[in-house]
Amino acid sequence: MQLILRGYVDVIANGSWELPSGCEILTLQDNQWPELAELYFLTYFPDLVANLEGAKEEMRLTQAGEFGLLIAELSPVMRLNNTLVSAIMTVADTRQSNSQAGLFIIEVMTHPAYRRRGIAENGLRWLASKAREQGFTTLALQVLAENLAAITLYRKLGFSDVQL
Repeated sequence: MQLILRGYVDVIANGSWELPSGCEILTLQDNQWPELAELYFLTYFPDLVANLEGAKEEMRLTQAGEFGLLIAELSPVMRLNNTLVSAIMTVADTRQSNSQAGLFIIEVMTHPAYRRRGIAENGLRWLASKAREQGFTTLALQVLAENLAAITLYRKLGFSDVQL
């Protein structure tokens, strides 16, 4: 089962920003798609993707706008010592049903070896801050109901269930 959660950028952007030493937040660039496919594979294998080719196809569809118009400047990628360890992909108009217009996060990916270090949390806070600067008020996302670690993070940041 999937949950749709929504949060207010003012709430999400608040809080302490403490990235691990050597970690930086950048915006998504066109030359990063091969790395993003590898990160997608490492994040979701074997539950959502069977192999690297499947991950490459998913990223090709994302780049082509199949899941909404990707906003690169609101899609942070986090590097630790120059290694891509986490990425958040944000679209303007989602094709997901039951969500309201506005920003929709289609991916929050973190390499398994780098989880629970605050990297995705800081990426989400960064995204909310940049979204607020551009006049957006909310962020929404979809998450598997059994992904308790992700749900715990999202609720900590102020996301709550969207009533359908």
